[in-house]
Amino acid sequence: MINGISTIGKYMLASGGYGSNPYINMNNLSAGMVRYNGNNNHLEVYDGSTWYQISNTTASVGLNGEAESLLDWARQKRNEELAWEKLAKTNNGVKLALDNVEEARRQLDIVAKLAREHEQTTS
Repeated sequence: MINGISTIGKYMLASGGYGSNPYINMNNLSAGMVRYNGNNNHLEVYDGSTWYQISNTTASVGLNGEAESLLDWARQKRNEELAWEKLAKTNNGVKLALDNVEEARRQLDIVAKLAREHEQTTS
């Protein structure tokens, strides 16, 4: 802990904390204190009863297998659709087929909505 603060001179001067006045008073520990342990060359934190070494490792963050698989699938579908749209700009047969697929999707949405409503009213 800082031993004292003095306002000598134009600026404040902090004194203590090293040498004869250790930064951490080992007789008055409290949770959350941090120290450098020269015996093992590591930073440590005190939890109120024990000093724990602060790890110097980094966390790894990533996606699980299912998320990666879903993203791969979505990328593949997007690339297929982009390729079809590009081809449809120069090929009337592909454009007509894509229009038919879009119309079939709209019809499927309507039929699925009616089927769900029917299930709700009959159950």
